[in-house]
Amino acid sequence: MRLTVTTTNHHQRKVTLTMCGLFAITSSNSETTICPRATCRLAAAQVTRGHHAWGIAWVDLNHTIRSFRAVGPITDHLESLAYIAESAVAMMGHTRWATHGAASDLACAHPFTCDGGFLAHNGIIPNHDRIAAEHGLLTTSECDSEVLARLVENDITDNHMGKAFANAINITEANAPLATIALFRNRLVYARRGNPLHRTTMKHNGATLTLIGSNVAAAPAVTDNTVHVMTLFSTHRTQTTKIIAPKSLRTNVVGSSLFR
Repeated sequence: MRLTVTTTNHHQRKVTLTMCGLFAITSSNSETTICPRATCRLAAAQVTRGHHAWGIAWVDLNHTIRSFRAVGPITDHLESLAYIAESAVAMMGHTRWATHGAASDLACAHPFTCDGGFLAHNGIIPNHDRIAAEHGLLTTSECDSEVLARLVENDITDNHMGKAFANAINITEANAPLATIALFRNRLVYARRGNPLHRTTMKHNGATLTLIGSNVAAAPAVTDNTVHVMTLFSTHRTQTTKIIAPKSLRTNVVGSSLFR
């Protein structure tokens, strides 16, 4: 999400901040769970970008996908997050800074259901009501981000998941920056167009963990204007699809060094 602050003393200064945080952590081994400590650190690093609500989705050892959402900062629930991580092989999450819909409205918290998976979004979708009407989308909240999940659902297939995400993102205003992460039982999808998203790896109990987040200090940035479809429990199977990126794309702040 975006917050613009304008000050007027002797000079006018306009500062644009990027709000809402995204994160994900996955294991390369379907029998090796993610690290609770790393999960909590990754999640806590995003709270500076959103403290109104938080939500997660995760795949457990039985390959069942589940989700949970709550009002308030995620840092108040790190013990519960660590407990879930002990039996999770993949997880994604979102820390919300409310713009569309009340901060206390849990229906507006991410992630949103998306064709058997869950999707979270960072950014603002201009004219989301018009997009929903034009494409016949049924939304259940006041949150603009839900429109992205419904657009993906309209077009998604297992063989063309990257294309479905690219098409959905391209339908939104072309110069509006965004980032998104979605988790399915067998895939993790992540993409950015202007908004920060970073990726790194670490070793844990013989497996390779992939960590993705809006704030991950010293980690390389995810390729901009690209959808990445990562097959879970594999460190090599990632497919990419390009997103439209006009020259008028607004730039945003990069991820912070909180995770350093």
